[in-house]
Amino acid sequence: MTRFHAHLAISFFLIFCFAGFGTDNLTFATDQSSNSGEVASRSSKRKIRITRRGRSSSSKLTLPQIRAALKKDAGANASLYYRAGFLEEQRGNLFQALRDYSDAVHMKARVADASYRAGVVWEKIGEFYDLRSREKGLVINGEQRQRAIDSYQSAIRARPDFSDAYYRLSLAYLVGDDMREANEQYLKLHRLEPDTLRTRQLLLMIYKHHQQLSRRR
Repeated sequence: MTRFHAHLAISFFLIFCFAGFGTDNLTFATDQSSNSGEVASRSSKRKIRITRRGRSSSSKLTLPQIRAALKKDAGANASLYYRAGFLEEQRGNLFQALRDYSDAVHMKARVADASYRAGVVWEKIGEFYDLRSREKGLVINGEQRQRAIDSYQSAIRARPDFSDAYYRLSLAYLVGDDMREANEQYLKLHRLEPDTLRTRQLLLMIYKHHQQLSRRR
């Protein structure tokens, strides 16, 4: 028995412990990290303010004010790239958000958070509803899904205990029918969050998707 099958067998055994937790058919919602509220929600509550030295910013700044501060001194206000990206993402300006998150990573400002949000944005860009399969539903274009995977992996390299990134990385692999990697990322999440609702739900989704793949063969 391979390591993957051993892990999967253990995971399936645990299903009976969590049978009371229902889950919908596997679909890929844009923001599923329900346990922690995700990085964007936490970061948006962070209160910082611009000083004369330009070393900090305020979550209450408007996007034009942020752009002006970055134009004046991007180096001193590098963390504002992340905030700009988040605001652009909220407005639906996804490609501009990606540019801002990329600038934040390049400037080494909130690298893990910016990489993570970039992954979420790539998911949004690549989403479409697969009408050919009733089981699949909402899926992600292969190219965008890979970019999201790369972004989540970058976030994890910058912050090895980034549970949100492991969660979404597992889902991204699951959508692509990569059961081995989905299970591996689930196990890493489980080590960080052994008894959370989203961890149990992820296990159920992996189990359910495995059953769907088995029926297709």
